[in-house]
Amino acid sequence: MSNAISSLTPHKPDLTHLLVPARLVVLNAPDSLIHPQVIQSLALRTAQGKRVGLIIGHNRFALHALTRSAHYLHIPTTDVLNRIDLSRAFTCFQMHQRIQTIDEKILRQWHTLYVLGLLDTFYDESVPYRQVARLLQDTLLRLQQIVKSGLPVLITVSLPKQLGREGLIKLVADMTDEYWEFAKDNSTAESAQLEMPLRMEPQERK
Repeated sequence: MSNAISSLTPHKPDLTHLLVPARLVVLNAPDSLIHPQVIQSLALRTAQGKRVGLIIGHNRFALHALTRSAHYLHIPTTDVLNRIDLSRAFTCFQMHQRIQTIDEKILRQWHTLYVLGLLDTFYDESVPYRQVARLLQDTLLRLQQIVKSGLPVLITVSLPKQLGREGLIKLVADMTDEYWEFAKDNSTAESAQLEMPLRMEPQERK
């Protein structure tokens, strides 16, 4: 694993440049900061006629924002929605199963896979931490396999509301190609800084 990069920038990442073939990218940020960019990325990719996969773990997907983006791009909403293969996971077991069982034929049809709110289901304290960590590791290993086939994968995560599961964030960061984390700017509660990739793997996989 490469060392963390500590430089700071006030700019949010451009998903157009981050979502390149065979890259597993993670954005750790509140939904209010990153969700608009994810929506825009979904709209732009589907506007180009590309089919994408979308797996939602936090159950906070703003469908109305996507329809607004489609309208702004002068694309029929039905065209955008028909190019998104959407599924939801409400537990860590469902998330694990959903990603493990993605059909290879479907994968070949996708141009990008978005996994939003990956860790929300794994933060469930009713499931023992050791079991959750194992399921998460298996899930990430499967995503690594998917990426090796050439598909770009974007994961969004946020910090746990309860203490005790912060280690899951580190596990995700250690098993991805690029890990970006938003940190709040002390000068204003509404702005944020982005720590440049805390970890970035070389472009070529060995």
